[in-house]
Amino acid sequence: MKYVRAFLQVLMILSAAAAVTFAIITYWEQIIRLIDRVRGKIAEKRCAYSFSDPSEYDDYADWDE
Repeated sequence: MKYVRAFLQVLMILSAAAAVTFAIITYWEQIIRLIDRVRGKIAEKRCAYSFSDPSEYDDYADWDE
């Protein structure tokens, strides 16, 4: 009985791995599009903050004195 139970557990693990592999292969283009979209959003945010308007720091100009 132990062998049957172990065999079924291994079979379930292999079935789950096959399902995940199938899903990745099936939706590969959508996954890549999502990753590209996220990378683009991160790049936009990085650029938006690195080239921000200097006038928003005018409130802190008197702190240097």
